[in-house]
Amino acid sequence: MKKLKLLSASWVVVLILTNSNACVFAQKNAVKPLKPDELNHLVNTMSRLVEQYYVTLAEGRKMSHLIQHNLKNGVYSKISDPATLAKRLTKDLRSINGDLHMNVFYNHPRPKKASNIPRLNYEGEWSNFGLQEARVIAGNVGYLKIKHFTTWSNFENAKKAVQRTLQPLTNTDALIVDVRDNRGGFEEIVAYLISYFFDSKRIHLSDYYCRHDGNRSSVWTSPHVPGKKLPKLPLYVLVNKETGSAAESFAYMLKHLKRATIIGETTSGAGNGASYHTIGDRFAINIACQQTINAITKTSFERVGVIPHIKTPGNDAFTRGYLEALKHLKQHNTQKVHPSHYEKLIQQNQH
Repeated sequence: MKKLKLLSASWVVVLILTNSNACVFAQKNAVKPLKPDELNHLVNTMSRLVEQYYVTLAEGRKMSHLIQHNLKNGVYSKISDPATLAKRLTKDLRSINGDLHMNVFYNHPRPKKASNIPRLNYEGEWSNFGLQEARVIAGNVGYLKIKHFTTWSNFENAKKAVQRTLQPLTNTDALIVDVRDNRGGFEEIVAYLISYFFDSKRIHLSDYYCRHDGNRSSVWTSPHVPGKKLPKLPLYVLVNKETGSAAESFAYMLKHLKRATIIGETTSGAGNGASYHTIGDRFAINIACQQTINAITKTSFERVGVIPHIKTPGNDAFTRGYLEALKHLKQHNTQKVHPSHYEKLIQQNQH
């Protein structure tokens, strides 16, 4: 979701949908169990942060009271493995309202010998800023696979990557954008990508509100972007139940702007923005701290998800999207291509 001033550049919502733990470097030596002082510091700090930053004070207090109750009753002291403790804390925090942006991580300490080893920028160059695949398939239908929506620190380079990646797709007659299994990223790059699918008019997409500091912000499309805009290109967005956060925003915005057909499964419903906080040298917590309000619906997909126009199992979404594109072109692209060519492709791809 959207980056906040308080966040470090390392925050990512790519991790929102899992209870697994982020490991910076694997450790060959045995993991040290938590001492009572470390456990108390962890839960007390977490309790304070959740009350301070969570989207609503009432629910933040409920989360805080729950983990404090469990601490006092020895629930957490019975868990010797830090990774297991992180999973349990995540489960407890989410039990209040199901907010998928609430996540506790156990991070293995970085080995001293490896402290000067450069880390791969997994949300940057290493993954082409999430733009995983761009190709043209039979019928002159474009396909764009987006694995994630990168991070704030990669924004300027990501914008260049968007232009480069879209360039070979600009002469296609329809475009399928696949955000299945995309768990999120940075909201501004979503808005930047959406800008290519509208004309030069500036469009208000979403507003954001942070209770803890009263900050309000918004995102809009960019009237002018490098390269060719594609305001009339038929769009099909593929989603599944693992599509989360900023990837959901992408589908939700295009759906309610009536710019794309959404195909697949109802998405995860992770609509709040989040901030990342380290606690000591072994733990961190992701806290949902930012309310998202869509400019059209005046609400969000939090705990609801994005409901597709065409519901189909996630594994079948590509085939269904491709067929929908071909059927549309068969009817509306007859000046360029005879309908029989599309009909042949439709017959070949129908099960």
